[in-house]
Amino acid sequence: MELVYFLANCDGIITTELSETIQMFFNIFKIIVPILILVLSAVDFIVAIAGSDDKKMKEASGKLVKRLLLAALFFLLPEILNMMLGWIDGSYSTCGIA
Repeated sequence: MELVYFLANCDGIITTELSETIQMFFNIFKIIVPILILVLSAVDFIVAIAGSDDKKMKEASGKLVKRLLLAALFFLLPEILNMMLGWIDGSYSTCGIA
């Protein structure tokens, strides 16, 4: 019973301060990632349109799709981890980091 409490509450694995710091960085990245996607994709498309190059337009579209997929993975990472840890045993968690 103590092991389940230990794993569910993350006592001893990471400190509360570390958990809060990780959550803070994750929240910051939740803001920065979409902004970076918009800025970088806009620059790629502006360069492609200014050059009137179909090849660069296709490359910019491909980069946008890759960036969006990586962003989706980034935002879904806590849920994916919770699901995978739930398969192992329902008592595991991501220590409140979401």
